[in-house]
Amino acid sequence: MKFTQYLERVHDENSGLTFRCFSKFYTETGLTSYEELVELIRESADGKSQILDVACGEGFFLAALEKASVPFLAYHGIDISKNEIEEATRNHSKSKAVFTHGNVFALPVGDESFTHVSMHMALMLFEPIERAINEIHRVLKKGGILSFVVGGMDSSNNGYTQLSKIVRSKLPKGRLSTLDGKPQEALSSETDVTRLFDANDWELLSSRTMELLVGNDVDEIFEFYRASYFWEWLGVNELNNIKKHIKWLVSQSKEPNFPLLLCSLKKK
Repeated sequence: MKFTQYLERVHDENSGLTFRCFSKFYTETGLTSYEELVELIRESADGKSQILDVACGEGFFLAALEKASVPFLAYHGIDISKNEIEEATRNHSKSKAVFTHGNVFALPVGDESFTHVSMHMALMLFEPIERAINEIHRVLKKGGILSFVVGGMDSSNNGYTQLSKIVRSKLPKGRLSTLDGKPQEALSSETDVTRLFDANDWELLSSRTMELLVGNDVDEIFEFYRASYFWEWLGVNELNNIKKHIKWLVSQSKEPNFPLLLCSLKKK
């Protein structure tokens, strides 16, 4: 199975998955990761701007932009999951946003159609990522802004790194190798961003690391991470052991806060 097909199946079966996970917790500034992205985009938006949200899911981010009165002339969302698009269209029928089924590698829009492109927890999933970046570059107007949030590096030495290692060790051996086209390029730091985005085509405007503070409720932390990709492959014993490890991390004041990287770049 191709990795893109895996993502499509997961989101067809779990519409709103990303929103349910990431809307529960807040960063050090008291904002959700969605709100952090909203405020970043607000800095460059005006009443003549048009935004494309790639991997828009059930449409929550575009709805959040509208609710926050970020001034866009047009809002457009694209997602690989038909079920997510149907839910977005149904849930946001009174919104100005338009939702379309599509693929980041062949976006169904014309060249230089948008002043802004946004992505929430999506860019790091695309393989080959360079092809996705080139397609985003194509649909952005000259001087247009790409803003995104992805998983970052665990720089604070909290429990996230330990938890990640435990989970990877318990995944069925060889199962990941059955997914053709899974992401190969790391994208979790400013160094990664400057490596992947050609300096002849892009100007890095801002880059900021932060953490999603997951608190100390073991059940909530467990459910947050359990919604991650590939956890469905874990059996009951593995899940119970992971939950016990989360409980131990919390008892040691090493809550596995989720690291994030928030970036914006301008098309030259």
